[in-house]
Amino acid sequence: YVRLLPEPNLPGDLYTRENNYIGVGPASLLDNHYEFRVDWARSEMHSLFVRLTATRSQNNAAVLWNPAVDTAARTPNPREQLTIGNTFVLNPTFVVNVHFGAGQWREQNYSSALGFDMAELGFPKSFTGQLQAKAPPLVSIGTQFGLPNDQFSAYNNYNLQVNASREFRSHSLKFGFSWEDSQMNWKRSFSSYFYFSNLQTIGPDPDLRVGTAGNSMASFLAGFGSSGNAPINIHPATTDSYWAGYVQD
Repeated sequence: YVRLLPEPNLPGDLYTRENNYIGVGPASLLDNHYEFRVDWARSEMHSLFVRLTATRSQNNAAVLWNPAVDTAARTPNPREQLTIGNTFVLNPTFVVNVHFGAGQWREQNYSSALGFDMAELGFPKSFTGQLQAKAPPLVSIGTQFGLPNDQFSAYNNYNLQVNASREFRSHSLKFGFSWEDSQMNWKRSFSSYFYFSNLQTIGPDPDLRVGTAGNSMASFLAGFGSSGNAPINIHPATTDSYWAGYVQD
């Protein structure tokens, strides 16, 4: 694992030698928005519009060293929405509006090293085969290396609205109906986490928490971890429906 870490390219601090590396690399941010609309007045009694909206958004952090130890993420978030609106003039005192909408959003956040096999680091297949995400581990050695993320969420939304307005001699009446259906598929997966602190090499008495003693890299090289985990998350798929009506006189 140490071979994957970048070599120092600065002298660092005078005594600790920390802050001995700086890297520069290209990052990209894409955010494009498209909208298309058509209006059609079919007659004095009926008009129609159709609107399509699409957004393409993605943020790619700069990868400064080996992707297996880099923390760069990829976050594409495409979205689309369709709206159709109809207005019906049934007579001079009665107007009905019917709107239908549909949209989808795919939200992602994954490691730039997605597909990395932790067996390359010497982990046995019996362990790597149980991990939810095929991504490098997060290893904390005073600072963090690696990004274990493989997250994907998909959302669909459908809605229908009917609104009517009727005018009488002495008053007006409004009434309508609304329906909405929301669907979600949620996948949030990670590979594993390993943490190393100075406490494991603080000696001679580890209960004496001396801030200037011990070293997290020494603990790492000796194989003395402070904690770790490999989460197994559920991946729910849900549907929520909503209905409502109203009358106003």
